[in-house]
Amino acid sequence: MVNKSVLEQLPELQQIETIIQHENKEFLSHKILCYVRCDNDLLPVYALTLGNRSAGIPCITFVAGIHGLERIGTQVVLTFLETLLERLDWDLAFSDILQRVRINVLPLINPVGMLNYTRSNGRGIDLNAQRTN
Repeated sequence: MVNKSVLEQLPELQQIETIIQHENKEFLSHKILCYVRCDNDLLPVYALTLGNRSAGIPCITFVAGIHGLERIGTQVVLTFLETLLERLDWDLAFSDILQRVRINVLPLINPVGMLNYTRSNGRGIDLNAQRTN
């Protein structure tokens, strides 16, 4: 469990955990890809999956939260996911589509960077920097 003061400083992580608590078990699943250290806390990096989880199914993946200074990407993909989940309540055609496709959402790849308002992760590495060899 993440420290409450960290969740208050990182509302995007709190939003992810709220989505998970109310997840539609038939269509939405989640897993923690890893934990990243931030001071005395371990922050989870979540992957959320909406739709059919069978191998070989067409899928699309939305990735956000790479740079902590760019919060809008995380906010957009989470709002998009919430909208899709609400749509399941009334749209039978959408439910049918989700039987044949998968939508992956990795909404917050760099929670330490977002918490610290920096492009880099907790180790000082810019996750989107171009490598030169």
